[in-house]
Amino acid sequence: MSYSIIPLSVCFICAFIFGWFTWIAKNVWRNKTRTQIFALLAVIFTVSFMILAWEYL
Repeated sequence: MSYSIIPLSVCFICAFIFGWFTWIAKNVWRNKTRTQIFALLAVIFTVSFMILAWEYL
């Protein structure tokens, strides 16, 4: 049962981190290019974190 809960919680954490990053990018920076760069970094970080979590679980 724990095997089905852990990846789900990891995905939830990743979604939360991604949403938090995009929210900060939208609110802090009005510059569109900076927001896009920050969102791209958030996507890269989220995907890499998910891959690492999947490898270690």
